[in-house]
Amino acid sequence: MPRWVVFDAYKRTVRFLYIEADEDHVARQDKKGRMAIPLIYVHEGVKEVCKGRKQLQEARYFSGPYNTIEDQWYDVLDYIDNRYDLDQVERIYISGDGAPWIRSGIEIIPKSVFVLDQFHLSKYIMAAVGPYPKRQAAIWKHIEDGKLESVLAVFSEAEKAHPERQKAISRAKRYIENQWDGIEAQKRYREELLGCSAEGHVSHILSARLSSRPGAWSKAGAEQMAGLRAAKANGVNIQEMYLAQQPKVEKVLHLDADKLQQARKKMSRNAAEMLHNMPILNGPQSPLTRALRALIHAA
Repeated sequence: MPRWVVFDAYKRTVRFLYIEADEDHVARQDKKGRMAIPLIYVHEGVKEVCKGRKQLQEARYFSGPYNTIEDQWYDVLDYIDNRYDLDQVERIYISGDGAPWIRSGIEIIPKSVFVLDQFHLSKYIMAAVGPYPKRQAAIWKHIEDGKLESVLAVFSEAEKAHPERQKAISRAKRYIENQWDGIEAQKRYREELLGCSAEGHVSHILSARLSSRPGAWSKAGAEQMAGLRAAKANGVNIQEMYLAQQPKVEKVLHLDADKLQQARKKMSRNAAEMLHNMPILNGPQSPLTRALRALIHAA
């Protein structure tokens, strides 16, 4: 864990932990499309801070320069292991859009279950059959009943009836088929789940600085900025963190007045020697000699 992250001496005891993940897509400086910057965060649940507004409890964010996505997930694991009594944790829910890098977390995080984010499921269904309420209703009913084959059959009927939407329907079919386990988990653990707000957190923490305004980034620059944004979201004082990593700055700032005065006297003697050793400065007055003399005496 980063050395500026400090935890209490005791480990927290919770029944469930929630991990949500998504990515920002940032324009590249080399104009070769966009690069993905992942954001992962852990929390204990949601509490209402005022009417209509909720807040994540004990949220911790992870983003920035990692060699691989596995390194980022192991950083998350280190945090959980240091912060919580894993023996007391019953399940850890990993929510997201089902991208392979998100699903890879269940191979690293113990007691974890992947749950498909309902927002992305709805988005695919709307893109495929949005204008047809009866087909939408049929798909949602079959999903609720756990009948994958019936869901695919409705999509197949829609493809024949609406060939102009074939591409969107094919994408939705493929997506639901590949994410069926996450859909089933969403239903199975419904009473314990709290929804997923990863899209909003990516927008607030990463996109607000990296992609919501015109501009392009190098990979190193985007990852460093993502790390700083995550650190700030974690309550880290960025200025203090920077100064802690710059020990030489402190030595320069504490240079005592006597040493500074000695350095100035030495520079003055050197300037005087230079004056006597440069014949051009001892000759007739001219704009050039006056300028040179002014520079030497200024030293």
